[in-house]
Amino acid sequence: MAENNSGRMRWVPFYRDEGFRRWLWMTSAAFLVLIVGAFVVGLLFPALAESMADQFRQLVSDADIVRVDGHISVLGLFRHNVQAMLITILYGLIPALHLPVLLLGLNAILLGAMGAYYVNNGISLLVYLAGILPHGIFEIPAIVLALACGLYLCSYLTGRILHREDTPQQPVFMRILRVFVLVITPLLAAAAVLEAYATPAILNVLR
Repeated sequence: MAENNSGRMRWVPFYRDEGFRRWLWMTSAAFLVLIVGAFVVGLLFPALAESMADQFRQLVSDADIVRVDGHISVLGLFRHNVQAMLITILYGLIPALHLPVLLLGLNAILLGAMGAYYVNNGISLLVYLAGILPHGIFEIPAIVLALACGLYLCSYLTGRILHREDTPQQPVFMRILRVFVLVITPLLAAAAVLEAYATPAILNVLR
């Protein structure tokens, strides 16, 4: 951590913090590897991909983000995603266990398995990508950032307990809060709008 003469951590951008950057790169790489791995496994075991697709549909149903007219509610989707990302970060408050890893795996495996499900049912992978990329270019970075924040927070608190970390807690918490409010939340807002309006329009053209 960078420090000034008084020993307090500077308010430099979070991405310049070596510890956070390490978690961000590790999270991004793991997310990509798990997506590809889940896609390959889903192709080899279609029943597993079918099961994951059913779970995904159940998750959407439980989230209560679809209006009575069958269209996605922008506010409902945005609220659900913000809550999910906040929980992801808060899992980092539990030292040593690195619980955000579980959510990293779940999200990545669902994305890969859904791609395999499309291919297994004779639907072009391009259609699947067209259905997730317009909003995914905003939502996926938000997910990765939230996961990295949660893992960084867990690592930091574990270091404090083991006396390997002496950085003041308040600046760390404030930095994570700033990333959540100023970066993750706007990304999720853009993703919700695109998923509600642009994604259905694109899929209608491709059908």
